[in-house]
Amino acid sequence: MKRISAVLLIMLMLCPNLAFAEEPQVLRTITKEYEFNTKSFDFEYTQGASFEPPEEITEDGAIYKFKSIVYELITQKELFLTEQVTFYHEVENKGMVEKDETIFEEIIQINDESFEGEAVLKEVTYAENVIKDRTASTTESYDYGFQSSKPIPPDTLDVLYHDESSNSDVLTKLNFVKLNESNAQWEDNIHVEQTYRSIYVDEYLLNDGTRLVFNCDQPEYEGFEDVLLEHMRLKKENYRIVGSKWIGDIKTSEGQTTRIAQYTVNRYVKEYSAVYSGSFELPNILTYDATAHYVGDIEKQVPDGIDYTVKAIVTYEEKPIPIKKNLTPVIAGTTGGVIGLCGLVFFLIKKRNKE
Repeated sequence: MKRISAVLLIMLMLCPNLAFAEEPQVLRTITKEYEFNTKSFDFEYTQGASFEPPEEITEDGAIYKFKSIVYELITQKELFLTEQVTFYHEVENKGMVEKDETIFEEIIQINDESFEGEAVLKEVTYAENVIKDRTASTTESYDYGFQSSKPIPPDTLDVLYHDESSNSDVLTKLNFVKLNESNAQWEDNIHVEQTYRSIYVDEYLLNDGTRLVFNCDQPEYEGFEDVLLEHMRLKKENYRIVGSKWIGDIKTSEGQTTRIAQYTVNRYVKEYSAVYSGSFELPNILTYDATAHYVGDIEKQVPDGIDYTVKAIVTYEEKPIPIKKNLTPVIAGTTGGVIGLCGLVFFLIKKRNKE
């Protein structure tokens, strides 16, 4: 029996093994680029997305299946729709003295970020407005011109103020503020005549007893200005003698000699002006606030999303190919071995029984 078992074991080891191992396949990958446009910023690959790559492609006789996808944003552009709308616009002009529609343009151009076109003047409406409690203030100057002595201005000055808003003149009183003086100078616009009489034929006397001669070329004054100005009743601070001449010839009558002298006198002058100022009431006025109404059909740009240009980079992997084995020789060999083994076992058992 032990022999039979050993023989069976050897025979089984000699039978072909039905199990066989498959060698692993190396699968290739390829990438494809697709460019598409979409208004959605969500580029993720989902069912019904803006772009759906094919699930399978054929390349060089091999079949490749979708594996993964990535997206690259190329450009983006804002989209707009052009709509035509009715545009209403108003232009105001307040405080008009009288109604006047000609100050408004017949057609105005509308051009801003959203609208573009023309609007036509349809009508002008007015609202009356009475302006009360109006006041004004002004400052006036009264010019005295050049004076040798300081003038004394009055406390008030009557002036006629023109009100532009009401187009009328308003009589008002202004109060004295100050006296301005400027442009001090000497001017020779005074000629003073003096008649000298003397009991002497050749000389005449001044008020202080100074003796001057009649028969010189011109009346003497140098060195005697103060006495002469006092005789003329002029203050020496404000006047000075700068020239002289005789008028006519010497005349003698009844033991008295007479001759007329003319002096050119400069006076020291300043330019004076009195300043007056004050506030006063103005009459009420009726004004108009005008509103011009414009209407026009213009084009309006309405945002319509963003157009994205996207590149899709799709990776495909080669589809595995099944490997088919030819098992016919193996099955035939195995069958023959089993049959032979069975015959050997039968033979051994039969032989054992005979013994």
